Amino acid sequence: MCRTRAKRDRATEVGHEAAAPRRTCIGCRCTCGQSALVRVTVRERRVVVDDAHAGGRGAYLCTKVECLEAALRRGAFARALRSVAEVDDGFRTCFLMACAARKGGELSGRQEDGS
Repeated sequence: MCRTRAKRDRATEVGHEAAAPRRTCIGCRCTCGQSALVRVTVRERRVVVDDAHAGGRGAYLCTKVECLEAALRRGAFARALRSVAEVDDGFRTCFLMACAARKGGELSGRQEDGS
C-alpha cells in the first residue's frame, strides 16, 4: 500500500472526510473547490467548456466574467492549456451558460446587453 493511500485510509478510519479537490482559477489565481469552477479544454484548436470532464489537459475558471476577461488579457489559456488555441465568441457564450447553470441562473459580474 502506498503512503498516500495509507494516509487516506487512516483519515477515513478516524472519521475525517476526504478533502474535495482544489483547483486554481487561471483568471484571478484564487484557489477554490473543483465543483465551484468551470473546466475548459482544447478541442480542434478551440477552447471549449468541458462539461463531460473528458481526459486531457484542462484549466479552470471562476464563474465571474472578470476572471474570463483577465485570463484573455493575460494570455492564460495558451499557457495553462499548453496549446495555441482560439477563444471565440462562441466560447464566451458557452462559458456564460455554464456559469448560469453552475450558479442556479445567477451570473456574477458584468452582463452584456446584446448591443
